[in-house]
Amino acid sequence: MKSVNRSTADDPYELVSPLLALADDWLALSEGANIPLELAVHELRSRGEWRLSISRTSERIEGLSVVMPGAHWYLDALRPTIAEMLSNMAVIHGRRPATLTASQEVGGWLRGFLSETGGIRAERAVKLLRCDRAPVEREGRWAADADLTALREYEKGIDPDRLQYMDTSWEVLAAIRGLAVFTSGDLIVGSIRRYGPAPSYAAISDLFVLPDANRAEIAARLAGFVIGEILTRRKVVYVLVDESDVLSLASYRHLGFEDQGSFYRAYLE
Repeated sequence: MKSVNRSTADDPYELVSPLLALADDWLALSEGANIPLELAVHELRSRGEWRLSISRTSERIEGLSVVMPGAHWYLDALRPTIAEMLSNMAVIHGRRPATLTASQEVGGWLRGFLSETGGIRAERAVKLLRCDRAPVEREGRWAADADLTALREYEKGIDPDRLQYMDTSWEVLAAIRGLAVFTSGDLIVGSIRRYGPAPSYAAISDLFVLPDANRAEIAARLAGFVIGEILTRRKVVYVLVDESDVLSLASYRHLGFEDQGSFYRAYLE
């Protein structure tokens, strides 16, 4: 079993390059079966405060676990015992993950174990959606350092239940061109995060528009902006959407997204 933490003060490749190479080997063998985990591994290269754990024998890799900023955890494993072992290592600075995203099979293996060891607040099926066409309607811009004060003010308007699962590392996201915003005058009224840029694809997440704004129109235009920007350099954009969120699913399908399967997500205590 190999595991490593990464903090913002470390050289990002000095210690972890061999593990990242192993992770890449696992993902290559999986042939696109776990896109959320692939995106998380690619995101590691531009972020701090993550934990990567790999289980392997002399013959093969048996499991891979990634905990990202915001305590979002992605996991794949070949056997239930490996999934349980990796779950015991999914801790950063003593803090357990806030969410787990895995295949339906792995989620089924871990449901009882997680309930016993830490608790599950809620369980959801999430749809993986895929888009390869830029929407016509798009508006927004990439956030910059000059937006940090406005972003902190904008953050005050985000519902606390939603905020706890959002990546609000504004300074980091602005520096890596990982956050797009929609503005009204001097105010930021909407945001969306781009993450996990792989050579041929990337993903979007954390789309939010303040309640007092024209939410549906702004969300569609802002998502359209980021999708268009990604597709100028890559072939595909992915997004994960809760299957019970009918409005968001309809909005993304209107933007040209198509279903690519379902994953298990647990919100953890």
